[in-house]
Amino acid sequence: MIKYALIMAVCSNIYSNCMPPVTHNQIFDTFGECIITAYEESLIVLKSVDIKEVDEKQLYTQFMCWPEQDKKT
Repeated sequence: MIKYALIMAVCSNIYSNCMPPVTHNQIFDTFGECIITAYEESLIVLKSVDIKEVDEKQLYTQFMCWPEQDKKT
């Protein structure tokens, strides 16, 4: 069975680069669960940064749900 790992990075439009990506500690059973969590986590991450910094650096998140083969199968 395919499972999904959420990989996320914070990026800057101004500097045209991203921080090193981080893998979420949970592995998801479905793509849908993974991508919904990605959007929720993006909101948490961006709200944790001062809005002035978000504006000045034009910060955004980049994420993907990477398929992984379940080790049990």
